[in-house]
Amino acid sequence: TTTTVLIYNWDPSETTRLSLISKRTIPGKFKSARGINNMAHVVTNTDINTKSFRNSLQKCTNAEFESLSMEEYLVEAFKKANETIADFATSIVNDLMLSPPTQGAVEGICEGIVQVSSMTVEYEDMMG
Repeated sequence: TTTTVLIYNWDPSETTRLSLISKRTIPGKFKSARGINNMAHVVTNTDINTKSFRNSLQKCTNAEFESLSMEEYLVEAFKKANETIADFATSIVNDLMLSPPTQGAVEGICEGIVQVSSMTVEYEDMMG
């Protein structure tokens, strides 16, 4: 799901005309938007596909984990997760980055702006 955001300049002296400043497609389902101090704030929600990351840590589908005891598996899977999480996080941020400006829109508006918040569940420390 994506949301297309259109930013217009409005001149109160020209009440019949709006000028398109920027058009962007951003990931996620539209939730809300507002203008605050000449800044547009758009909120969207999107799911993040964690399947490839999760599958790389599965005991039953990875030969590297098959012969390990549960305790050994937890240690090794935790190590692998720590080694690969940075690349996975980078791929998530890259997927969430705003699209390039649409033709005719002003360059540099909203470029590279993304903020991610996440709801997480805390787990017991598997290492100790």
